[in-house]
Amino acid sequence: MHLGQKYSSIWAGVAALAPGAFGIQWTVDSKFKDVPLYIVVGEGDTMIASVRNLDTQLKSLNIPHEYQELSGMDHGSIIGGSMPDVFKFFNQHTRTK
Repeated sequence: MHLGQKYSSIWAGVAALAPGAFGIQWTVDSKFKDVPLYIVVGEGDTMIASVRNLDTQLKSLNIPHEYQELSGMDHGSIIGGSMPDVFKFFNQHTRTK
């Protein structure tokens, strides 16, 4: 999330898996408004409340993003378990030089 926002002009899209978005100041001028953002978390993740809060914040600021919760996954298993969806997201958002 940090690198995605800091260098937003070079990414075709950013995927955040069970993100720890602590310390990022979300505003209507967020650099993510111009970068497709995919956020995924496992329903069994102990940090799910903070990720849901992030989703709510982004919605309130009208920052476009995709949000998904995957059943049967926790903070560790979300990495491997979400790869099909992550690659699908990246295939939908490409850049040309």
